[in-house]
Order: sequence, then C-alpha cells, then structure tokens
Amino acid sequence: MATLRRKRNEAVFRAIADPTRREILALLRGRRLTVNDIAGNFRSSRPAISKHLRLLRSVGLVRTERAGTARICRLDPEPLRVVDAWLKDYRQFWRESLQSLKDYMEDEAMNATIDAIIEQVTINASAESIFAALTDPAQRVKWWGLKGRFETEHMESDLRAGGRWMMRGTGMGGKPFKVHGVYRTVDRPRLLSFTWLPDWDEEATETLVQFDLDERGGVTTVRLTHSGFKSQGSRTRHQGWPQILSWLKGYAER
Repeated sequence: MATLRRKRNEAVFRAIADPTRREILALLRGRRLTVNDIAGNFRSSRPAISKHLRLLRSVGLVRTERAGTARICRLDPEPLRVVDAWLKDYRQFWRESLQSLKDYMEDEAMNATIDAIIEQVTINASAESIFAALTDPAQRVKWWGLKGRFETEHMESDLRAGGRWMMRGTGMGGKPFKVHGVYRTVDRPRLLSFTWLPDWDEEATETLVQFDLDERGGVTTVRLTHSGFKSQGSRTRHQGWPQILSWLKGYAER
C-alpha cells in the first residue's frame, strides 16, 4: 500500500515537472476548456497537447467529460496536496529566514536611530531663504562660524544629486579645517541631504547629514539629522550642531 502511494506521488511530481503541462494546469484554473481551446494556446501540435492531457488525466490532475462531440477538460487540484505537503518544511524554512531578516533589519534601524544626532530649530523665515543659506557658497561663509573660534572662509557647491561640495576655514587655535561630501538629495526647498567627511576627526568615516525644512505661515521648522557614525567617539566630536543651527537662525532672521 505504501509503495503504491509512493508511486502515485512520484507520478504527480513527474507530471508537473514539464513546463507545458504546468501551463495547461494554469489555463484550467477556475475554468473549463475543450481540448481545441487548450491546444490553441500552444505552438505544439494538437496530438502533442493531447498526449500531455492524457498524462495529466492519468494522475488525476485533469478530468474530462463529453459535451456533444467535444471533450471538456477541468482541473482537479486534489493530487497537488502531495506537493503542498512536500513544500511544507521549505515554507517553514523561508518563514524563519524571513523573520531573521526582519529582526536583523529592525535591529539595524534601531542602531541607526541610536547613533543619530537629531536637532531642531524654528526660524522666522521662509524655507526657500533657509535652503539658499545652506547651499549658496556666498551666504554659507557669512553665517557658518564664529569669529576667532571657527570661521568658514570658502565653500564650493555643485548643487545636484551626486554633485560635490566642500567647505574650508580656520578652526580652534588657528588650525585650518576642511569638510567635504556629496549631495544625496536636493529637493528644494524641502529636503537637503549630503555626505559629511571632516579632516579634524581622525576616526571619521563618511556620515550623512540631512536637513528637513517644513514651512508654515512663513515660519520654518528645520530638523537636522546626522547619522551613520561608526564610533561613539566620532559622534561625540559632532556635538556642535545646536550652535550651528543657532547661527543659521540668526542669519536667516536678520
């Protein structure tokens, strides 16, 4: 009995191993068709399609009945239960794998949130004027810094996604500094993001700075997110954003 069942099961697998027979089953899903209707969907000859149908009938996947001179074919999915049972363990494997992937991605997202510096300021100015202050080299050098402490003296800006930017000047103790990166998103005047790589931090790796600008009634909320730090030390050395946002606010509201 077990041997007979195994042979029937193997016959079902052999039947669906052929792509033409799988297409025939797909055609019959949810509808009944004559042999001629089925054959009309293939380049193969009618006798070749009839041979495929005979094999599918032999394993119980296709049932036929007479309607006048025509033979009507319909799908009987019951024999496919053996395929469903065989796939059960593999579905469990993929569920577990996908759950592991989901857990990993959620952990990564949580870590990204933990390492991010997030600051926000409200400025009585339009989003357009603030966006220009952030990206126009002539304006940036006027407000980004404090005389005698941290002075921006030069900026270059190729304002487009993929364009490069660079800023240099004089830092603490008269030491020159340089920071540069690539624009990732330029959605004027709503969103600006760019990579950030300073020369004053020996541990620094390329991180991401993003400005979100939300204007309502002439007042703009500016949200700064600095993310992607690889070490706590590097993150600690980038605690000056509140001061920078206050410089931006003072310049935009002048």
